[in-house]
Amino acid sequence: MRSILFKRLSSYSRQNPVYLALRDFGRLVRTKFLLDYMYDHNLRKMVLQQLNKGESANKLAKRIFYGNNGEIKYVSKQEHLQATICKTLIHNLIVCWNYMYLSKKLVQITPENRKEFFEHIKNTSPVRWEHFNFYGIFDFSPEALKDALEFNTEDLFDFEME
Repeated sequence: MRSILFKRLSSYSRQNPVYLALRDFGRLVRTKFLLDYMYDHNLRKMVLQQLNKGESANKLAKRIFYGNNGEIKYVSKQEHLQATICKTLIHNLIVCWNYMYLSKKLVQITPENRKEFFEHIKNTSPVRWEHFNFYGIFDFSPEALKDALEFNTEDLFDFEME
């Protein structure tokens, strides 16, 4: 419904009364947010935390693609697309691993400590990579993986908040 309204409004002239009303309403909302932002320290802190999370995602992307000074230098569009998709896949795998690890910790933690754990998660980002090896040799042999973390996804899906 909303997209139909915007399509119709974009086909009208800029002097359409509904278009002008919505534009002014948008200005009011933006002005209210800016005033709240100027006077509310907690809002500024929350916005800064979210911006830092976004910046963290950008830093991880640069960390993943460290070769060629972070430039994709391929001849064909297909090679360029393949490199970009591989970088995105690795980025998503790291975030997924972090979420799986946090979920495992959540299942293991005592109900009394969950609130503190949630506060810690809320104030940090799942886009962390300090515990990943981006260089060197990767060993996936059974001997190397014998002490690796195991995830029981049934425990994660059966988990209920109290």
